[in-house]
Amino acid sequence: MNHMKERCCEILTSDANLHDLCNLVSQYSGNPIAITLVTRTIIAKSDNYTSDLVNEYTLSQNLASAEEIKESEEKLTQLLAMKRAVTKIWPYHTHKRINLGCFYNSTMFAVIDCPVTNPSRLEESIKAIEQAAPMFVTALRLNSYIMPVTTDPVQTYLVGLLKGDILEDHQQRFLDFFQNKISSWKILWISPKTTPDNFSDSHLIDKFCSSHPNIWNAHYENGYVVLMDAAHSEIIHNFYELCSEHYWMSVSETFEEIKDLIRHLSLARSALRLAQHVKMAEEIIFVKKYKKIILFLDSAQEHKIKTLESPLICEIKRYDKEHESDYFITLQAYLLNQQNYNKVAKKMHVHKNTIIYRLQRMSELFELDLKDCGTITDLYLSLFLDLL
Repeated sequence: MNHMKERCCEILTSDANLHDLCNLVSQYSGNPIAITLVTRTIIAKSDNYTSDLVNEYTLSQNLASAEEIKESEEKLTQLLAMKRAVTKIWPYHTHKRINLGCFYNSTMFAVIDCPVTNPSRLEESIKAIEQAAPMFVTALRLNSYIMPVTTDPVQTYLVGLLKGDILEDHQQRFLDFFQNKISSWKILWISPKTTPDNFSDSHLIDKFCSSHPNIWNAHYENGYVVLMDAAHSEIIHNFYELCSEHYWMSVSETFEEIKDLIRHLSLARSALRLAQHVKMAEEIIFVKKYKKIILFLDSAQEHKIKTLESPLICEIKRYDKEHESDYFITLQAYLLNQQNYNKVAKKMHVHKNTIIYRLQRMSELFELDLKDCGTITDLYLSLFLDLL
């Protein structure tokens, strides 16, 4: 068992992968292992925890009466509160099951579930589960399942999707209430302006989300993901004002199915990268502004198109290099600021007349028609091709 604890520690100090932890404990216990939230949501399981066992654990309550379910769950909760492994055959389970609650600050957040498919290893299973329980609690914390505020089904679903742990079919019933209440969603991607290891005032993000209804957050890779009810989009600007000193923020389009979260998160992250690439990340970044550019770049990369850059862009850059002029950055600012002279002048810290003169001069030098839609489109798309 000491060897198992050593290997558990190795997993925790690498990526704290819950599936790896389940497989390891299953190996030492001789029986399948799953880690489930108190909502009976399986978030990770060992490879030998079969679909039949999943269905038995999550769906077999249909075979029992409401009174039986209530009585058995009350008894199980009482037994698990003792923080000891419980071995019992419930009236609607085929297998004897070993359960052990995972507690944090006297609150049970999850349960280790072990259906006994190998009865001869019963004692080893109990010992392995009792040894592993603190490791699972640590892994749940490292994977953000245990939050400073009370964990709820939407919060754990958000974390599960980001971590790749959630088994969606068995989580969905706990989201039905929210899906009926919330018709559409938005994702905010919050990325630090400093190094990822220095999350300045990150507690402000937790505090803001916990003080507003229907908004949840989770730490993810080098930033934060915030899931919110799209009906409350007016709070986005308040959120940005709170954290703009230390964080960039990009906002997804509205979507209806929460399971589409990962796709919209990818778009939000791509939009922020594009905005940073063209130095337009001072304000809130909205995906809808960059969506067509993202699709264009994805297509160019997928088809391995080496260069789609406009010959005009190449010529202007070459001219700037030879003559130490600023025509390209002026053109870039012009295209990215709605062709508005005042906005361009403010962005570049020069007088409006200077912008007008440069654009007129460019038109003469490069035979450039900035009123032609095709020319504008060609130039605009070329601004982002450096990312490829």
